[in-house]
Amino acid sequence: MPRVEFRGVEFRAGLLALAGGIGATAVMAAAASAHGPLASEMAAMASHLQLFHALALAVVALAPFPRWGQSAAALLFTLGIFGFCGGLYSLAWRGISLGPIVPLGGACLILGWLVFGFAGFKSRFSS
Repeated sequence: MPRVEFRGVEFRAGLLALAGGIGATAVMAAAASAHGPLASEMAAMASHLQLFHALALAVVALAPFPRWGQSAAALLFTLGIFGFCGGLYSLAWRGISLGPIVPLGGACLILGWLVFGFAGFKSRFSS
């Protein structure tokens, strides 16, 4: 697979760095939601979903997907993590509802998985 760069950073390396940052903040959020004044079951669920999708983002970066599939799945997972998990954190920790952001984020996560599956199918059977 050819190397694709965006502003001097290889696309896959950038996705892996993003996945690492999202994963690290998921662990921090899990710790915050388990202890002290930020303890919340809703935030704990959000942190678990965030960590799970950070791993999915890393798999997307390493998978031999077509470029369109890699880009689309990565974008949808990232938007979904910020929208769905971020919205749940906002509600759990600040009591602030972000309105339609949470369900839109959830829809992005679902679409990300559908793109992931379709890109995997295309990469496996189009050769």
